[in-house]
Amino acid sequence: MFIIKYDSSGNELWAKGAEDGNNNYDNYGPSVATDALGNVYWAGNFWGKTITFGTTSFSNTAGTYDMFFVKYDKNGNLLWAKNPGGTLNDNVNSIVVDSFANIYLVGSYRSYTCYFDTITLTCGGSTYTFIAKYDSSGSAIWAKQAGYIGVDIAFSCYTDSSGNIYTVGSFDDINFAFDSLVLTELGYSDIFIVKYNPSGVAQWAKSAGGNYYDEPSSINVDRSGNVYITGYFNQIAYFDSITLTSSTSTGEGMFIAKYADSMVTDINAISNDNTAFIVYPNPVNEELNIIFSENISNANAQIQIYSLEGKLIITPNLTIDNDLKINFSESNFLQNGVYLIKVVSDVGTFTSKFIKW
Repeated sequence: MFIIKYDSSGNELWAKGAEDGNNNYDNYGPSVATDALGNVYWAGNFWGKTITFGTTSFSNTAGTYDMFFVKYDKNGNLLWAKNPGGTLNDNVNSIVVDSFANIYLVGSYRSYTCYFDTITLTCGGSTYTFIAKYDSSGSAIWAKQAGYIGVDIAFSCYTDSSGNIYTVGSFDDINFAFDSLVLTELGYSDIFIVKYNPSGVAQWAKSAGGNYYDEPSSINVDRSGNVYITGYFNQIAYFDSITLTSSTSTGEGMFIAKYADSMVTDINAISNDNTAFIVYPNPVNEELNIIFSENISNANAQIQIYSLEGKLIITPNLTIDNDLKINFSESNFLQNGVYLIKVVSDVGTFTSKFIKW
């Protein structure tokens, strides 16, 4: 692996490499960032048993990936190196530095215990996403995780001028939560976007995608707070009320999407009580079945259907019981797309997401 610095005219200023005593070609350093003083931060992953940056060496369990990130000054002198992770496959995919010289890492981990200095994240045997914040000296400030039983990966991150951190990735999971914000999977693997404040508290979370495998690659935020993501999708993908359809023979297509930060709310995050009611089939064409828990079926309740922008589409005149059906073929009030179904009852308000096709 290597990192090279060039001047604005394309002249090489310095180059650094990482020594692997096993001559392993599976090591890679996918992300680099700089701060206002010209310091350089490099993050990546190594497969070999040992890897060395200057006089600092890290060891690894044979047959697994482990993470590294290092800091160089503007002249290429190594300042420090860190080795977060555990004993199984742990990968960092992106590094970014905010205007206060704090460092953020995002990626995924499979280790049952993943260490970021003295901060530990646990995993139940699948693949979880992580985001970790360090100060300019390389000391961990906080780390957060998201995951359940599927494969969940954070691919890219970005910060704004206030120190908020934005992350984009993919999730193949139920109960996929960022703090109290829970996203609903639409298909095999979907896209997530999440914003954290500088203290690591999730501010909002969004999902996008369709019935097949969809994956983001990058995220950026402009000075007005608009959020941009890129990636690829299969067949069809929903970005709130916007639908993209691939015209290629393979069904694969690339995308770029723009979100306004002021318009992003937690309306796409459902209640953390997933026992209130379930909907099926999802996606649905003609008839949506709803099964309620006992405490909902015995309460005074109303069903509402919203667009993802929060616009009330319809309030069906229905009586809540244990088994309810909504027939969309009887009217044309609902176009194809992604919607929220909300149950407002005496015992609480509960929301879920479904696709009409």
